[in-house]
Amino acid sequence: MVGKDIVDPNGKIFYGVGANIVGNPGPACPRLRGGFPNESAAGNVAKAKQWGWNVVRLNFWSYYLNCPNTTYTQTDLLNGIDEIVQEYTSQGIVVILGLHENFADTGGEITSLSDPRYTASLSIWPVIANKYKNNSYVWFGTLNEYIHDSGTPFYDLWRQIAEAEYKAIRDTGAENITVHNLPGWGQDINSLTTTTPVSTLATGKCNVVYDWHDYGASGGSAGEASNISQQLSQLTTVLQRNLPVVIGEYGADSANIEQGGGGTYWDDAAVKMISANAAQLGVSALWWHGVGGSSNTNYLNLTINRLPFYKEGFDGNNLTPYGTLHRNLGLTKPVPKTFTGIIKNSNCASAP
Repeated sequence: MVGKDIVDPNGKIFYGVGANIVGNPGPACPRLRGGFPNESAAGNVAKAKQWGWNVVRLNFWSYYLNCPNTTYTQTDLLNGIDEIVQEYTSQGIVVILGLHENFADTGGEITSLSDPRYTASLSIWPVIANKYKNNSYVWFGTLNEYIHDSGTPFYDLWRQIAEAEYKAIRDTGAENITVHNLPGWGQDINSLTTTTPVSTLATGKCNVVYDWHDYGASGGSAGEASNISQQLSQLTTVLQRNLPVVIGEYGADSANIEQGGGGTYWDDAAVKMISANAAQLGVSALWWHGVGGSSNTNYLNLTINRLPFYKEGFDGNNLTPYGTLHRNLGLTKPVPKTFTGIIKNSNCASAP
């Protein structure tokens, strides 16, 4: 990638639409399966393509933190990941491997580099990077929402952790894209609109992308129209600064619009802003969550019956209004533009 442009293996500027998914990580720790303990996107790549998706974010857990007394092994984990990677990347769909440790359930956010939960999570990346360093359709979505605050000193800690994750991956020789969640539960896009330890992470590095989880918090509470306008202004500013960003999570629940606190319209405003502007701006957007079944409203539903993407909605039926917007976003993607810049400016050693 060069600046804000993600260049695909065919020399085109990548613009993605897709969703968060889960695979088959095994039965050893079912509580980590969220609201869909018996669901998996494995075997359903054809349905993903019917939605128009060309990127998915595979949420996985290392299990060493949250399920300490199980027989689940690292081999089991890697097999579950590989099932999705082989199926989806073989069809030209990018798979972002999102390490989704639930630190909120194990003592709160990371506060130091010596936190054993952090060091345990860091150890998985060299293993994964060595396995997929020759597959450019695999991106490494480093630790999820690990800093819940904004500003100093939280930006400094965010940067230290991001640097360590980046180094752990690059030390294997892998040049795959690394995807870094923003501070503030992933929502602090303002950390990119000015010069901060966050916004300078990508400077001089190979294939670094920022991951914004947009549930409308950055738009403020002055009303929905103002919220949408502010979000769009922030995103436009980031792109004008030539910083690469994807929206790794967004969504709203059809039964109860705000899931994240603050304004009653934030999630709704985020969906409207993204639906109207993502394609024009070329910013990839992934729904939370594509396999979100059951009555768990934390998995914001695309379909009326809260069924996974492969059971409903791919044919345009039984969609929520939000599901219709996201489906349209996937099916009306613009024709990819050819990248005309200088690949050597990617700062990657292998760039011609």
